[in-house]
Amino acid sequence: MEYDPEVNLRRAGIPVAANTVSDVLAAASRELSIRFEPYEGPMWFRAYGISPDTEVGWITDVHIRRGDNDIYPLRPERDTSFPVLHSDIVSIFIISD
Repeated sequence: MEYDPEVNLRRAGIPVAANTVSDVLAAASRELSIRFEPYEGPMWFRAYGISPDTEVGWITDVHIRRGDNDIYPLRPERDTSFPVLHSDIVSIFIISD
């Protein structure tokens, strides 16, 4: 994740041990003091605890960079059991509020 002093979700590369997307979200929750809740419908999550408005449930998505491939495991259905490889680069990003 990129460093942005205005938004506590962004940090400069947090290495985590994870086997699934669920593990990644759990690690992000612990490291960043945020909470994920399923977004209405089949995709994405709302994340609470993100500055500048910690009460807003920001809609978030997960992107996995695996070699030359871009993978979005929360589209078209939220698949938190999707496997994460040691070499993957995983980003959690805000779509909107």
